[in-house]
Amino acid sequence: MCVRWETRRPGACPAVSQALELTSSATAQSRPTGRCSDQSDGQLPHLVNVQFKKKTTVQDVALYTDYKLDESYTPTRISVRVGTNFNDLQEIEVVDISEPSGWIVIPLKDINEKLIRTFMLQIAILQNHQQGRDTHLRQIKIRSPVQDKPVSTADLATFHHPEFKQFQTIR
Repeated sequence: MCVRWETRRPGACPAVSQALELTSSATAQSRPTGRCSDQSDGQLPHLVNVQFKKKTTVQDVALYTDYKLDESYTPTRISVRVGTNFNDLQEIEVVDISEPSGWIVIPLKDINEKLIRTFMLQIAILQNHQQGRDTHLRQIKIRSPVQDKPVSTADLATFHHPEFKQFQTIR
């Protein structure tokens, strides 16, 4: 499975993304093809499950597919679900696509238009072109925004007692 986790500055193109250490585990109902792509066999839906070690902000999910090479193996209907575990997954996005070639970016926001924070993300392939049963996903990227927060002494505690105040700053 080739799942890539990235952070991205708002407004930046994906090529300028800053790679982030993969802090998750991913599983799929598939057999590896030896490259950075997976092929799923059997009945639909095909599932890709990503579990994060801590609650993580997710901006979007990007899937790379190629209809010209994969034809009936290419997804036409994709569902994205989030939750804390397998038992409470909620569908937040369903995307219908037609003959895709390249990156499909699925932005993830809640009903209040805020970014999603989750422990688990599931990508479900609900339907393929030409009623195909097997699925090819060439690459999956899960992206999170970069949060720039300057470090300042204002975030630190302010001391009032003279014995503590002498250690408040560094010379």
